[in-house]
Order: sequence, then C-alpha cells, then structure tokens
Amino acid sequence: KSQLHKAAMVLGRLCGLTPQTPITFKGLNIDSEIHKLEDGEKEAALDFGILTTHYDHELDYHVVQQGINSLQKNNYLVNEDGTSHDIAVRRITAQLNKEIIIAAKKTFFGKDTSGPNRNTVTEEDISAWLQGFLQTKVASSLEDNLIIRFGDISVTVESDNYFVNYSFVPNYPISKLIFTGTLLEK
Repeated sequence: KSQLHKAAMVLGRLCGLTPQTPITFKGLNIDSEIHKLEDGEKEAALDFGILTTHYDHELDYHVVQQGINSLQKNNYLVNEDGTSHDIAVRRITAQLNKEIIIAAKKTFFGKDTSGPNRNTVTEEDISAWLQGFLQTKVASSLEDNLIIRFGDISVTVESDNYFVNYSFVPNYPISKLIFTGTLLEK
C-alpha cells in the first residue's frame, strides 16, 4: 500500500478513539513494512515530530509508535506556552473548546424570542454556566472524560463581547510504562 493509504489508516484509527485515548501502541492492520525502522531511526523520528509505525513483537502486531504531531518542542508533555507534541493533548483541547462554544451558543443565543444582553446575561451567569459545563467534562473513577480538573474562570466585558478564560488539566495520555527493578542481596 502507498504512504497515503497508511496515513489514512493511522488517521482513521486516531479518529475512532476518544480524544483522551492515546493512539500510541494502537494496532493497525498492516501485513509488513517496506522499511523496518531501526531503534535509532524510531528515536530520531520522535525527536523530529514524525509519527511512525512499526511491528511490536510483544503485542504481535503493527502499532503506532507514539501519537505525536509535528511540533518539535518535545521535552515536556505540555510546554510553558501551552503547546504539546502529543496528539491526544491537542485533541482534548480542541474537543473541549468546541463543545463549550456549541453549548454556550445554544444556551445563550438559541432562543427565538429573546437574546442575551448585558441585563439578561451577566459575567456571573457566564462564569456559573461554564463552571457547571466543565464539571460535566471531569473524569471520575466511574467515567472517563476529557479533563482531570479545571479552575481560574474569569469573564470580562468589553463593548458587546464577553471574554471568557479558564484553565484545565487534560486527561493526559499514558504512553509508556517504565519499570525499575532493584536487586536485593537477601
């Protein structure tokens, strides 16, 4: 199959997962690779933000090596400027923002006979609504979801606009398990 076909397979596999589910180590229906990547090539690909696949002998199928995007700053999962090399983190952020925008539009603008104005919708109304909405997106022991927690909601008004800011901790993917054994004498 062509590289385009393989890219479509990876994209399709990714789109079939919830945003907080990492594509790392997810299987692909590939029979073989034309070029089998050596360990050094896999590490270089990760360093340069290239998403690759390979055959994983422990899992016994072809997998996505790690769900990364083309961002080169990959020393930290989330950089100081809020960017991330991890696809799952970017998908969580995009999904959360999309859901907030759609729900807010339906809540505040979706009435045929009335519309929001400074008298009917206050900064406190927006803040309380967002807090309630974000609470529905927090993961719990009973349900997986987009975020772990949220906070710092602020709403400021400028002319006919409400500017709403909030912070959140994404439900970060776990991409690796690292075990360290200690040898004991007795």
